[in-house]
Amino acid sequence: MRIGVYICHCGSNIAGTIDVEEVRKHASMLKDVVIARDIQFACGDSGQEQVKKDILEEKLDRIVMAACSPRLHEVTFRRVLEQSGLNKHFLEMVNIREQGSWVHANKNALATQKAKELVAMGVARVALLSPLEKRTVPANKDVLVIGAGVAGIEAALALANMGVKVHLVEREPTIGGKMALMNEVFPNNDCSLCVLAPKMSDVQNHPNITLYTNSEITGVRGRAGNYLITGVTKPRYVDPRKCKGCIDICAKVCPIDVP
Repeated sequence: MRIGVYICHCGSNIAGTIDVEEVRKHASMLKDVVIARDIQFACGDSGQEQVKKDILEEKLDRIVMAACSPRLHEVTFRRVLEQSGLNKHFLEMVNIREQGSWVHANKNALATQKAKELVAMGVARVALLSPLEKRTVPANKDVLVIGAGVAGIEAALALANMGVKVHLVEREPTIGGKMALMNEVFPNNDCSLCVLAPKMSDVQNHPNITLYTNSEITGVRGRAGNYLITGVTKPRYVDPRKCKGCIDICAKVCPIDVP
């Protein structure tokens, strides 16, 4: 195993507080470290070229970069490894700026000691890393939309019209939500059902939408592209395949008096 360690000055952001040379010397004595350098700006073109050169000439197989937050330049340095023929995951970023010089301003000795310990931990960790590779896995592209109010209906129709299979789940026996109960809607005071009813019909008749009314989600597990959703449909006491939506026949069998 051949590890390269690089300590970035980041101008005076790091070097103004941390003794970079002392950290470099400490890193050079760690196990499996074959080269330790300090660089003015590791993220700059010259800094990146130096790392590439060392990887090729010193046959480095792992890199520790003691610099700023990985949120800023981890992608940059991973690209450097890839361009040099190394697996990009053989990189360990050690944050000695945000977690070092910046939080320990005017405490140079403390910041330097902390940087040395962070670098040592980075070297120990990078030695244990394994190469990771991208792979393609099958994904279920169906979409679950929970709630068949006007927002859920619009979302389901938009997706279905793009060719996506949609599973629309509504816990009430009917769809439409609150909008179906309103007399008029914003902004033109239109009849709410005049706007909503065609969309409700589209949902029920769209070939890409499977509608589950009177149903609730009971469990979600898995990951993006491979979720397993479980649910329950409450008894409705009506065979939906035979129901014509006429209301009259059911009302005669089960009359309800409303005061």
